Amino acid sequence: MQDVLDRISTEIADLSPQLRLAARWVLDHPNEVAVCSMRAFAARAQVNPPTMMRLARRLGFDGYDSFRAVFRDAVVGTGGSFQDRASWLQELAVAEGDAAVAHGIAEAASRNIAGLYGGLDMDAVIRIVDLLQRAPATHIIAASAFYWMGAYFQFLGRMALPRLRLPRANGTPLTESLISVERGDAALVLTASPYARQSVQAARFAKERGATLAVLTDSRGSPLAAEADELLLVPMTSPQFFPSMIAVAAAIETLIAVAVSRSDRATIDRIAELEQLRRREGAYLEHRKGAPG
Repeated sequence: MQDVLDRISTEIADLSPQLRLAARWVLDHPNEVAVCSMRAFAARAQVNPPTMMRLARRLGFDGYDSFRAVFRDAVVGTGGSFQDRASWLQELAVAEGDAAVAHGIAEAASRNIAGLYGGLDMDAVIRIVDLLQRAPATHIIAASAFYWMGAYFQFLGRMALPRLRLPRANGTPLTESLISVERGDAALVLTASPYARQSVQAARFAKERGATLAVLTDSRGSPLAAEADELLLVPMTSPQFFPSMIAVAAAIETLIAVAVSRSDRATIDRIAELEQLRRREGAYLEHRKGAPG
């Protein structure tokens, strides 16, 4: 965003009067670009909407949406504070209405899913699955909201990966829950900005004890990225004040699906046995076709 603002400052004297008016408004109100549609921003700048399109193209963008995305990402990117991003949500609702908030979440979810699968390194996925399948034990390291994603991985994955463990601090340091880690084990780490100190410390502790480290994180700038034996990058940007878990869930489901597809007959038998056990114990409500709902 700062690069765009610097370029506007450099070129503003050469712009037409209408473009100059729009450019000044951008310089003075950059956060409004992030929350306003082209029509709404043009109204505030007292220019017509095509002027905003011309300004965006003058600055090298293919349209207003890609121009606006630079400002939006600067405000709601993973580097912003929770307070800044929560405030942005309120500003968006005031400027564009509640529907714009939902639309922003939908856009971010779509971008994250597309980003995950568009850049997915299947060789890395297969190496991680092979690691988890052959390790004597796999310790899932996840704190805060990521703990529940770790629980989701364990719940779904235990049929294909029966040696999954999910240590929980329970008031004590997470490292203490990893005292059973042995050489040859695997440690699967789920973390994103802001990176939980106890997750980073626990991952390093597990590696010191001889575990192979597989890390699912949001950036190559993550404190564990350089230390990972296997790295899977997962986009988590969101207008919400906390990182989006949409692509994390998709990555987890992909790993489990690949694990099942590369497993043996015993895995299929274990899945069938668990399903039969649940039905025998009444874990699911049975709904007969044609019966009253």
